[in-house]
Amino acid sequence: MSYAVSPSEINGGNLTSQIEFFTQEQPAKEQSYVRARTGSFQACVFSPATWYSVRLRHRYRASSAPWSLWSPPCSGRTAEDAPSEAPAFWRRVIQTDKRGWRNVSLMWKPLRPSEARGRVLFHNVSCSGWRGGPALEDLGTCGEVPRATTSSSSTTTTTSTTDSTTSSTSCLLLLPPGSFSCSITATNSVGTSPVARVWLLSDPEADGPPPNQITVTPLDDHSLDVRWTAPVDQSVNGFVVEWSVVTSDGGSVLHWERLSASQEEFVITEGVEPHARYAVRVTAVYAHGGTGRARAFFAYTRQGAPSAGPKVVVQDILANRLELAWRPVPEEQQRGYIRNYTVYYTHALGPTRSQSLPAQVHWCSLGNLLPGYYNIYMLATTDAGPGVAGPATTVNIAYEDLSAVVFMVSYLGLPLLLIAMLVPLLGLLAHQAL
Repeated sequence: MSYAVSPSEINGGNLTSQIEFFTQEQPAKEQSYVRARTGSFQACVFSPATWYSVRLRHRYRASSAPWSLWSPPCSGRTAEDAPSEAPAFWRRVIQTDKRGWRNVSLMWKPLRPSEARGRVLFHNVSCSGWRGGPALEDLGTCGEVPRATTSSSSTTTTTSTTDSTTSSTSCLLLLPPGSFSCSITATNSVGTSPVARVWLLSDPEADGPPPNQITVTPLDDHSLDVRWTAPVDQSVNGFVVEWSVVTSDGGSVLHWERLSASQEEFVITEGVEPHARYAVRVTAVYAHGGTGRARAFFAYTRQGAPSAGPKVVVQDILANRLELAWRPVPEEQQRGYIRNYTVYYTHALGPTRSQSLPAQVHWCSLGNLLPGYYNIYMLATTDAGPGVAGPATTVNIAYEDLSAVVFMVSYLGLPLLLIAMLVPLLGLLAHQAL
């Protein structure tokens, strides 16, 4: 910075200057005092790779002297520096086959501007055998990442992910049986970040216990409060909180956050909406590289009535009785915890009748039915109330379905009917005895 002041005043150290600066990301203005002995000075109060708006004013000699007017603001961008932090890094085993090969998703989060300290050009992901584990050979790792270049050797597999917006935050990796270590770095025009690392051990049961006393509590429509306590007598390096919407096909987006070992509470706000069921997991990351076993906890921020009802299927017609079955309402349409189902059935000559069943039951029998047509449909009920009716089914109980039973009871009488049923049974037993 340069300004027009008498050289003798500046060289004598009688001029105190004050700079005021702010950024678009942090509009709150900051101020710093400097004392210059030349027509320019360096101010080491700025962050790398950041646009600043700066203005300057002076005060002569005593601290009680008045300040000059502020100069017109000027703007400029500081130079880049190497990233100061490693990317947050995590992994998820999607599937393990019978041979022990694992389909693994490696995930990372973009560095914040204050951490990236420049434009990140690429992320470098590497995996290799850990503590004598087998080397990776030509596995084609992370080849699904857009605009990725991949190279592999007999000992490690490396993927460099380059994207103009660094929007790629995951890749897929096929790992054979054994224990492996995977790492990631972020690189800009100046240098490379520190390394972040995750481990995948060959024996998941040896990883360690899960956190204790996990609770998931809704705070409002768009946030869930997750709390836990650390495993007792264990060396824990941190925790990972994972959450996703429960769907019928399991294809929802997995959100996650990596936390320090001292943190035992996290408020989930990303991707949270009412009427959706969330699976939340808390995993402990241990000093030896393993992770604790995770168990899912389920929660809604707010329940709603189901947006669809079950579809009734007639399994059998037995004289004056119907056997019905149905499938659960799809997960996306439940909108709450299903507490019960209600079957409604109406005959043209009578009122609508109903039968309620617990949520875990998916069949029922309707008895004492008259001949004729029945209109049958179902509702599912959550804590928020009954939902939309499912598709109606029409069933015809014909007169001939009842005629045989009616004839035998009416004309033979109940005693003769019982004898007629017992005689063949006794003959069968006698034949088996011989």
